[in-house]
Parts: sequence; structure tokens; C-alpha cells
Amino acid sequence: MFARTPSTSGPTRPALAGPRRSTGSRLTQAALVLCVALTGVLVAPDAQAADSLRKSRQATANIRFNMSREHQRADIAKVARRSDVIGWQEINRRCQVKAIDRRSQYNTYWPGGRDERGRPRLTAQNTSPISYRPRKWQHLRSGSVRAVPAINEVSRDRYVNWVLLRDRKTGRVVARWNTHFVPGGWAREKLPHTRKRRRAWFQQRAVVLATIGHLREKARFVIGGADVNRFRLDFLGDAVAYDTDGAHFDYLTHVRRRRMRQVPVKVVELHSDHDAMIGTYPY
Repeated sequence: MFARTPSTSGPTRPALAGPRRSTGSRLTQAALVLCVALTGVLVAPDAQAADSLRKSRQATANIRFNMSREHQRADIAKVARRSDVIGWQEINRRCQVKAIDRRSQYNTYWPGGRDERGRPRLTAQNTSPISYRPRKWQHLRSGSVRAVPAINEVSRDRYVNWVLLRDRKTGRVVARWNTHFVPGGWAREKLPHTRKRRRAWFQQRAVVLATIGHLREKARFVIGGADVNRFRLDFLGDAVAYDTDGAHFDYLTHVRRRRMRQVPVKVVELHSDHDAMIGTYPY
């Protein structure tokens, strides 16, 4: 993992880190976990407060929708064992939904709701749910914003989903958001509708930034994850680390603070075409 030093002359690009695997003919994508402890929100703790800091293992994981059921279930279980809050992407199949929704140690926010049988609906809004451990976290509020309408031959509707969680032990509030950006705007091989893809991507970015602005008024920490579908990118925070898996890029970014100069990041290899990233954050 690498983190860059903030520069007053503008953003710099992060250095590659982590394992490489051959990707064959897989489409170029980018996966990003954006973890932001926002300045202006958190007052630097003194020595006594520092001793009482808690830690949260925040994960982002893209579970490829067209893998075998066995591999989907194995990937979901692997990430769940190592985390207490998870942002999922590409949850399009009933098997994926079951494997997430039936985890006994987790509750999951499904912004698209449930059907008459109580099952999470298979909708675009539910493809990026957020799971959390209820023994540690009390759910306060949640919401969902449509960032980009469906684009014919490109993508379904894209949403930014979020939850407000209160630590049951300390009472501290943490916000977590999750999204999956429109793909293909910066693919290595030019795809149809490139201009539409890029316009939609920037529109989605604006909604993410507006959502963060909303959440920072309500939470001490704002943490986010996303499959961003763009590599070598700084658009939040001033410290970046990422893993590269051939054509796939998984990022972690946060604004530097006295207590967050170095956040441990673990790359978890999955059957999916993305690795999972798990960051351990003091709060």
C-alpha cells in the first residue's frame, strides 16, 4: 500500500501497490473505496480521548454478478468475516441477495425495499446495499439518491446509498455511503457512447460530493466506498492507497488527520474480478 504526501501545488497520482493477476479479456473497470474523515468536522482528540478511540473495519467489495453461486457465496462470507461495515456492488442475482441478507451477524440496508414475500427486490437501487453488525452499530437513518438515470446500452440507474450508524458503546456517529459509477468512460479500448458515459460519470460524482456535504453535518466521520470505474483518480481526500489487479483498481482515500496519518489497509483476494479492500479506521 502506498499513500501520497499532500501537495500545495495540486494532486499527484498514487503509486501502484499490491498483487497482480492476469485479467485476460476482462473489461477495464476501477474499484474504489473512498474513506473520508472530513476536516472541519472532527476536533483533534487530546491524549485522554485518544485512549478511548474505537476502530471500525470498513470494507468495499464488488461481487461479480455472473460468477458461479458457490464463488459468490464464498466471496461474501470471506468479506463478512473480516468487517463490521460493508459496501457491496454488483448485487444483481437472487443468490447474492440471499447470501448477504441471511447473514445472522449483519443487518443490511436495501434502499429498493422488499417484495411481498419479504425478499429484497432485484432492482438497480438494491445493487449497492450496505451491511453492518447490529451488535456494534445502531441504525439511525438511511437514504438513497438517484445519481444518474439509465443509459440505453450502457447502464441501469445509478444510486448513492447511505446510512447513519451510532456506536452502541461510545455513542459516536459514523456515516457510510456506497455507489457504483457508470462504467466505460475511460476504458483502455474505446467503447460506444463514450461521451454519454463520461457526462454521466461526472454527474454521479457531483451527487456523491453533495451527499458527503449532507452527511458531514450529521456525523463525526463520513466514510465511503465505490466501484468508481476510473483509475488513478483523486477527487476526495488528500491521501490515496490502492491495490491493482491488472485492469482493476481498488482505492482507499482519506483526508489526513493527526489520528489518521496511516490507516491499515488489507487487500482480500476474491473469486470476483475485483479484490475487496478493508480499512481499519479509528473514530
